[in-house]
Amino acid sequence: MKLEIRAPKRSELPGCRMLLQKASVHPARRLLVALADSPPYIVGASSWLQTETAIESLYIATVHTHRRQGIGSSLLESAMMRAPVSCVSGWVDVLNDQSGQRFALARGFTRTNRLTRTETDAQTVEDHLLKLRARLQKRIPQNVRILPLREVSRDQVATLCAEYISSNPGVRSDLIAHQYSRGDFDNSPVVVVGSELAGFLLYHLEGNRIIVSARVVLPKFRRSWVNVLLLTAFADRQVSAQGKTVSFDWHEDNDDTAKLSERFPGALVRVTERYAKYGA
Repeated sequence: MKLEIRAPKRSELPGCRMLLQKASVHPARRLLVALADSPPYIVGASSWLQTETAIESLYIATVHTHRRQGIGSSLLESAMMRAPVSCVSGWVDVLNDQSGQRFALARGFTRTNRLTRTETDAQTVEDHLLKLRARLQKRIPQNVRILPLREVSRDQVATLCAEYISSNPGVRSDLIAHQYSRGDFDNSPVVVVGSELAGFLLYHLEGNRIIVSARVVLPKFRRSWVNVLLLTAFADRQVSAQGKTVSFDWHEDNDDTAKLSERFPGALVRVTERYAKYGA
């Protein structure tokens, strides 16, 4: 089989979307397509985010019938040749495709992080959280405000994300900032005490699914009414969003969001692992 690897033409983008995850075909990402000299012609694709020193969030996919023919390796090598960097990293869906793990390990990559998603019924979450409201009324100071994220300094929130969530190299503060710029988290609740930001809970909608990405409460406000206030504020916004399910995402070093998800046991729907290769 003769293989050609190059940037895809516009007419080839639908084929790339079929192979790659939806988020991987985006104007901010670089793309390569692997073409054979016989049907199905498009036999593989890759997508990544480029920085000055790294290839981040790399996805490589090949047509199932053409695996183990060196297509994935050729896509990886082509990406590295086009963008010489000191680190290459990407995410592998270990729940549904263990071949990605074998591919990464065989090429000198090391696992650095794990992202887990659980999903539960939105009504169950709402009913539980709203029961907490009455217990809060006498404990909340008068100088407390609950604001949507769009009314708060995004730089301040991004800084806190970087400090309390993004210390793991699998998460990049510039990607978080990109989500802010798109307005994904605009309705997320933020608790402000006086002029001090006490905590926030980040969520956004994907169809009728509510995705909870993180909850951050500053150390001085932990083990207090702030946690519960964030949750009940989230429940209020959840009602208006009319979501049918709630998903919780957390990285393996983010115990706070993991504990939050444990309040509402649900189905395990996604487990992805980050693999990185340094000195690439």
